[in-house]
This record gives sequence, structure tokens and C-alpha cells, in this order.
Amino acid sequence: MRRIPFWNLLFWSAFGIHAATFALRLEVFWPVPALVDFSSFYMGGWAARLGLSPYRWSEETLLMLAERMQTPTPIPLLNSFPLWAWLMQPFSWLSFPMAAWLWLALQMLMLVWCAAALARLAGVKTCKGKAAVFVLLTTFGPTALTLALGQSAIVALMAALLLADRRCTLRPLHLGAALTIWLAALATKLFPLFWPFAFLLQRRFSLLIATMVALLWFAVAHVLLTPTLTVDYFFVFLPGRAGEFAALAGRDDQSLPATLQRLFAGEAPWVASALTAAALVGIGLFVVRLILRSARVQEYIAPFWAWVLFCLLPFPHTERYNHVLLAPAMAWLWGQSERSRRFAILGYALAALARLTRLWELTPPPIFAVMSTAGVVAVLVLIVGIAEAMKSTNSLRASTAAVRLQPDPFPSESVIASSDDPRSPTA
Repeated sequence: MRRIPFWNLLFWSAFGIHAATFALRLEVFWPVPALVDFSSFYMGGWAARLGLSPYRWSEETLLMLAERMQTPTPIPLLNSFPLWAWLMQPFSWLSFPMAAWLWLALQMLMLVWCAAALARLAGVKTCKGKAAVFVLLTTFGPTALTLALGQSAIVALMAALLLADRRCTLRPLHLGAALTIWLAALATKLFPLFWPFAFLLQRRFSLLIATMVALLWFAVAHVLLTPTLTVDYFFVFLPGRAGEFAALAGRDDQSLPATLQRLFAGEAPWVASALTAAALVGIGLFVVRLILRSARVQEYIAPFWAWVLFCLLPFPHTERYNHVLLAPAMAWLWGQSERSRRFAILGYALAALARLTRLWELTPPPIFAVMSTAGVVAVLVLIVGIAEAMKSTNSLRASTAAVRLQPDPFPSESVIASSDDPRSPTA
């Protein structure tokens, strides 16, 4: 009987979990896409049109609109920035089913672009290989969840891929597109706000200044377009919601604080808090050191992915769909070496385990708490994989440079011949 290599078995087992859970979600899209989180975006657009607050809906008004526009209920509370509600107004001119289909179509177009970018990152050049990347990305658990909920994590993935592209600092139009998508992602997520810190550490000052200017425009747009909502959001709504998320570790929360809260639920609360602080400082310093060392040899892309991964750890309410940002790190590792591919496969398998939260809930509390760490461990494995791959690359560069600088103890025949030639200056 032929033995199947362990890493092949692990990859196909993980793919089976991702693909099976994706198939189970397909019923969400038919006959009408029941995109729960998109319904909060959609109603946010309605609130902006009506001059209401999407953070303090009148229950009567909300239900009346939901029935009129065929919106599924219950509708979650909008957590995004006020500007996102303002940007969602065009969708509110359509009935919810039409708006949901349009949102799905836009997401699929973004997925096609992202799959092509990931294929380049992984060194995949054939059409068959690119198609395989698209299938892997679409069935990837966090991606499938993003599509099923109508979330905006794919926008964040596209923004990260654009910002990491070398052409950003060379082509103004490319940089403009990257910053536009980044601001769109920032309107619904908080952690992309911290991505430009990597540019500061890498001394890519032109890109840092561009992102700071874009962020300034983001703030100005809030003040000009949604002044009342902005004050309400930052001084009332956001502090309250952040406190709720930090105090209650949700089942699907993949942040480090929530993971350690579940793991040390039987201990005193300060234990999880102390471990969280220590772990974040240690991991953060490790990634910062990696970025600084890599900047000396002008290696920017891989350290940026390590920083993007780290930014998934500190903030509460980092749901599973945000782990679509694991994809660039896995793609980069896949294109490096056989050893690096093993880190990518391990991260992919851990993301598959993190997909099975409903299954782990059926197990005793200790097992559920341990298995719920899979998402955070996947992030850590990929960070370590990037560091290992870069260490190997730098060692190879150093050894190659040393060989080139070492004098040749055996002169070539051409050199010997030239020295014997009476016409030679050394003759």
C-alpha cells in the first residue's frame, strides 16, 4: 500500500474541511441572499439617507423599512464608521434582494483580482494554477464566511495586497487606488489603521506620508459629511461597544484577548489580562525586530505581511472572517521553499480547525477552549514561518556574497596566458 506523505494528507484534509463548510453555506445565497451583516450596511445607508443614526434605530422605523425593502430580520447593529453608512447610500435605492446580489457580484470581482495577485505572490504562472488559487481562496473558511455574511473583509484583503505592491511608490494611479481601497476597508475595520506603522519602520516615508494624508482626508470627510454621527460614534457608541466586546469573549472572536479569556476562564480575570499584555508585547517586539532587520536589505513585502498578521491579534471582536488576511502570508510562503510551504499548509490546516466552532461547542469546556485557540495559533505559525523563510534567504545571500568576495586561489587559464604574453603590461 502506498503511503501518503504527511503534508499532502494534512493539506487535503484541511481543504476538505474548508470545502465542506463552504458547501454547507451555499443555501444562504438562494433564492435570496440572506446576508446578515450586509443588512446592517444596507440599513446604515438608509439611515444616512433619512438623516437618522444607524447606531440608535427606532425599532418601529427599522421593522417598517425591513418589511418594505424585503430585508431579513433580525438586523445586527452597525459597528462601522459613520462614513461607511454614508457610502452605502446607493445600495439603499434598491430593494434588499437586488442590493445583496449586487454586493455579492462586487465581492466576486474583488476575489478574482485578489486570486490573481495571490498567484503572483506564490509564483504560480499557469492558467490551471491560477484557477486552483481562485478555488482555494473562495472556499477558504474566512472567505466563505465573508461571502455568506456579506462582510467587507475582502475589501481589507484587496487593500493589503495593493499597499504591499512595489508599484505603489512608482505609479501615482496605483497608489491612489491602493489608498482608496484602504480607506474603504478602514471604514469598516479598525486594525487597517495601524498598517502604515510598518512603512515608518521600513523608512518608506513617501508611502507613509501618502497614507497619513489619506487618513487626514478620511477624518475631514467625516467632519464634513457626517458631523453629528461622528461625534456620537467616537464619544458614545464606540467606547460602549469596545467595552462590551472586551468584557465578553464571543465564541467566534479570534483576537488574542478573547482566546486567552476562553482558555483561562476558570482563573482570576487578571491572569488572562496579564498573559495577553505579555504575549502582545513579546510578539509585537518580535515582528518589529523582523521589520527593522529586513529594512536594511530592502525586503519590504514579507515583513509587511507579518505586521498585518500581528494587527489581527490585539483588538477585540476580530471575527473569523478577518482571517482572510492570512491568505497573502500563505501565498508568499508557498512561493519560497519546501520548508516554507509546510508553514503555509499548517496555517491553512489551523484555519480549518478554527472553522469548526459549532462542533467544538459540543465538546466539554476545556476541549472547546483549547480548540478555539486554532485561529490565533494559525497567525503565530505564519509569522514564525515568514521569519524562518527570511532568515534562510538572508543566510543564502550572505554566503553568496562571501563567495563572490573571496579571491580565486586558482587563476584561470586566460589570466595565466595574458601574464605570459610579452605584450601584457605585467610581462
